[in-house]
Amino acid sequence: MSDEKILINSSDENFKRQKTDNFTFSKYVSIKFVNQDNEETFFKVLRNAKLGKAFAAYSRFHKLDYHVDFLFNGDRVNRSLTPDDLDIEDGDAFDVLKHVHGGGFI
Repeated sequence: MSDEKILINSSDENFKRQKTDNFTFSKYVSIKFVNQDNEETFFKVLRNAKLGKAFAAYSRFHKLDYHVDFLFNGDRVNRSLTPDDLDIEDGDAFDVLKHVHGGGFI
């Protein structure tokens, strides 16, 4: 079966998808960021792009002047990983937590 490109209409927007041997693979993945106030922010990123770019975009979008940690399934995420490295699917959520320093004696 030859590779063919098809256009699928989703509820959010049109995605270009590539169909190969009965398997549909999207070039993009939609991820959700949830902060400590349960505010949700959505980004669409390339599957092979480093997540650090999405994390930086989130910080710029919310004008954060402090360090935040991004967690996926309860584990801190390395900024050099890609969505494919973590097997992220559309709609998966990252928790955004303000980084807290401390732990020393008073």
